[in-house]
Amino acid sequence: MGRQQKFTVVLANLMSRSGRLNGESMERVDLAITLDEIRPAQNIILCGWAYRPDSDLPIAEALKLYVTERRPDLLPKLVCQTMSRDTVGDAFFSRILIEKLCDKPTSSLDVVTSDYHVARTAEIFRYVFPGHVPINVSGSSCKSPDLGCLASEERSLRAFRHTFDGVAPGDLFSIHERLAFAHPFYNGDVYPSINTIESIIQSLSLSHSKA
Repeated sequence: MGRQQKFTVVLANLMSRSGRLNGESMERVDLAITLDEIRPAQNIILCGWAYRPDSDLPIAEALKLYVTERRPDLLPKLVCQTMSRDTVGDAFFSRILIEKLCDKPTSSLDVVTSDYHVARTAEIFRYVFPGHVPINVSGSSCKSPDLGCLASEERSLRAFRHTFDGVAPGDLFSIHERLAFAHPFYNGDVYPSINTIESIIQSLSLSHSKA
């Protein structure tokens, strides 16, 4: 079996209308840069859609700008994944993109988020990715989360488990079906419905080829 290819996936937090990242997003990117110095990745996947109603800029592109201002040498590694709207989407769309980028049957993942978000992120990514893929989740240090933040994390984790109850881990097509019909961020209840999985695969392939 050939050498594993490693990818780093960076989850965004928030940004301003102009695309200036908030402190939490900057800390996540800074940690990803540090990790790449220790464990270099084939590609660094930057996640996040154009979530602000007053801006067409995907936060993934804002992450890319922040990286290139500090480490322009990393530009060839950067790939923006601009479809995800939450942590489940970060995992789902990143898996599709990585499988397009990876020319070997196995890969390993470093996922970067904030410290309070590590446990939920780890459970979600290990659910979405095939079981044989090693996944390490690292969290940037932020101010001690308040009780409301911790309660929100617990509610979100319960909602994730409820939404995907009965869907086999790693079954990409079934996960897409559950997103499209039961997840309010992707089924049209809150934001526009996602496309078919075939269209998503094609779109991510095209976005990579233009990068």
